[in-house]
Amino acid sequence: LDPTNLDCLIGKARLLILRERYEEAVATAQTAVAQHPENASARAVLAQALDWQGDTQAAFEQALQAVEVDDANAYAFAVLAEVQADRGNMAGAMRAAQRSLELDRQSAMAHRNMGYALEHQGLYVQALQEYEKAAQLEPSVFLYYLNMGYTYMAMQDLDQAISKFAIAAEKDPHSAMALDALGWTHLLAGDIEQAIPILKQATEADPK
Repeated sequence: LDPTNLDCLIGKARLLILRERYEEAVATAQTAVAQHPENASARAVLAQALDWQGDTQAAFEQALQAVEVDDANAYAFAVLAEVQADRGNMAGAMRAAQRSLELDRQSAMAHRNMGYALEHQGLYVQALQEYEKAAQLEPSVFLYYLNMGYTYMAMQDLDQAISKFAIAAEKDPHSAMALDALGWTHLLAGDIEQAIPILKQATEADPK
């Protein structure tokens, strides 16, 4: 990793977010912002890291700065949509998601975060359509299948949820999030024999 290369720093921060190593993700993103203060993507990845860490207010401030720095940055608007949804501002989330898609219809993250905003409003079928689009654009990313699984859980369709969580765990066997979701869904379905070893794997992947 070149510590001065912006793309490397952003990529590392995004990977750390998915690995649930939020403090490291925030620190990496802060380095990107310190070295490239006028770069919208650097501020956007910092906003995303802060959001996943649970600091939605700081995330919101960084996301706003990102879109102010560059109002044509699809990634920045996609992150703003996610942050707004987590803050409970569904109208703001939808506006930001729509703007992100206007800027880049091929952005998997834009489709994912449109789905995220729709899911938060109980619009599950529409949310699944957006998650599917994201998965088609980036088929190797486990997160989109994880989101599909959570949506099916909200729809009380455990079989479909298990199917999507299983794909997520297959895409990233080291993801504690995917393994935990798969294990607990098996448990909810009454399949204890399947659930226990998967939950053990999740604990080993993330002892926290």
